[in-house]
Amino acid sequence: MRPSGAQPSARKRNFVCPHCEQAFEADPKAISVVCRHCSKRVDVEDIRIDAYHGVVRLATAGRIEVGKSGHVSAKVRARELVVKGTVKGEVVALDRVEVGATGKVFADLSAPRLSVEPGAVLVGRVEVGPRPGAKEEEPEPEEEPKEGTKAGKAPRKGRRA
Repeated sequence: MRPSGAQPSARKRNFVCPHCEQAFEADPKAISVVCRHCSKRVDVEDIRIDAYHGVVRLATAGRIEVGKSGHVSAKVRARELVVKGTVKGEVVALDRVEVGATGKVFADLSAPRLSVEPGAVLVGRVEVGPRPGAKEEEPEPEEEPKEGTKAGKAPRKGRRA
């Protein structure tokens, strides 16, 4: 039983660190937290850019949206990136990148999913699909044991099964 006036514990939100790509939980009201895996500060809020934004690195565990008049010049790491303006630098998205019809991306880009609308400009090296070393969602099917072998074991060389 809770003492009177005590609030129930707030539900945690799940995020993936844009630096080390490890999952963590944060308070739903948090703007930024320290990743327990890599000890780096992680912004967990969504970011919208409608003007020039030049920084060395722009990272969030949320979504970055670059509006039509937005211009980003940085190494960008986010869960999701939506480009309707201009992005120059390097882009790594943990979930997806969407380049709108007015969007221009001059960057090396890596993301599991990519959407490019007609009229968009995309210049640079592009890697789409699961990242190397990322956990695969579907396990590989197990092979049926071959006749004459014990389940999952192959016969030894020079010996009978």
